[in-house]
Amino acid sequence: MPVTKCTIDNQDGYKWGDQGKCYVGPDAKEKAIAQGIAIGEGDKLEKLQRISELARIRVSFDYDDTLTLTKIQDIAKRLITAGGTEVYIISARDNAASMYALANKLGIPMYRVFAEGSNEAKIEKIKQLNIRTHYDNNPDVIREIPTIGKLI
Repeated sequence: MPVTKCTIDNQDGYKWGDQGKCYVGPDAKEKAIAQGIAIGEGDKLEKLQRISELARIRVSFDYDDTLTLTKIQDIAKRLITAGGTEVYIISARDNAASMYALANKLGIPMYRVFAEGSNEAKIEKIKQLNIRTHYDNNPDVIREIPTIGKLI
């Protein structure tokens, strides 16, 4: 039985299968996965994949006027050096190629660099990737992700 999307009190969330509890918030997907593991559903490979998903910590940075700042680059470098954290660049830019040089300098793989074309699409990508913390200079973006957003 897979994790499925759900809605409770007009908030998007996740639940285990059709009957599980609907969890909302930044760790909703992890809670739904943990519920599935706790009730013993799924084969061993599925359980290992879900445990692996739970262990991932994902942090993202906006590009312009955020990751382009030296003090924010230092935060990204520390996270990468410490290990255990997947670092992403998620921007409202239309083209990711212009961000690759800085990503490479910091050690962020190109497949973790996203140019979403709008702030709305950026917010959706942040949610889709289950980002735990997102750094951004745009207060409108932070308002849409209040529990995980950090205003620069």
